[in-house]
Amino acid sequence: MQLSLLCDVPQFLPALAHALHETFWLTDPAASVARAGERLSLRMNADALPFTIVAHDTDLLLGTGSVVVNQQPDDTVLRALSAWLSGVWVDDAQRGKGVGTAVIDACCAHARKLGEPALLLMTADERKFYEKRGWTVIDALASPTVVMRRSLRPT
Repeated sequence: MQLSLLCDVPQFLPALAHALHETFWLTDPAASVARAGERLSLRMNADALPFTIVAHDTDLLLGTGSVVVNQQPDDTVLRALSAWLSGVWVDDAQRGKGVGTAVIDACCAHARKLGEPALLLMTADERKFYEKRGWTVIDALASPTVVMRRSLRPT
């Protein structure tokens, strides 16, 4: 498995746009694969937020995750914390093989390299997965959704 920034492997953008649309935005009538591609194209950075990590095996897409700038416009506390892990996706055939953990760790490492002290995420169904990987709940939204935080500072 290789972990690359999307800006270094742009050939994966169409497949990523399709996968993320199908996973996260399929029920949103305003969403489209083209719009997902536009969002991802804004994450093709190496030296700043937002960025996307791609897990792949040569030409086979395994998974992805992004670190984006604040996505919480209404909450003043959460607005002050700007770096968010977002769009973590692993191909169904690759689940349980460590791809998700590798993507998350690569996102954290790159965000740390860019000077981010911590990352936040929001999840309704993967709380235990993230807790096992060092994330802690910092806020409970509408149940079962929680906001979680992971420090990027050396321990």
